[in-house]
Amino acid sequence: VHRVINNITDLPSNTIYQVLQDSVGFIWIAHDKGISKYDNNSFIHFRSPSQQGTSLSNLHSFNETVWCQDFAGNLYYTKGNTLYKEEQIKNSGLYFASARYKNYIVT
Repeated sequence: VHRVINNITDLPSNTIYQVLQDSVGFIWIAHDKGISKYDNNSFIHFRSPSQQGTSLSNLHSFNETVWCQDFAGNLYYTKGNTLYKEEQIKNSGLYFASARYKNYIVT
């Protein structure tokens, strides 16, 4: 069985930057309007008021937390059904892709 996922089926955008399946089985989609979590039935959409742009990419998942970046290089993480900006990691305002090293996100 297959399912079409697009802006007609409740995804906010068809401009997709990355797709990730986490350890619990949720599908995370980074797109030009934020990120969305899909549970094979419905979507939860995430945006943070502190995002410098609407686009998010560079998904990482560990410890039931999903991390992502905006194109200004800011890091964000999910907790429950909310997206938060990581305030302890400062960036230069330029985009350098983060990476996961063991249980850390590094930029």
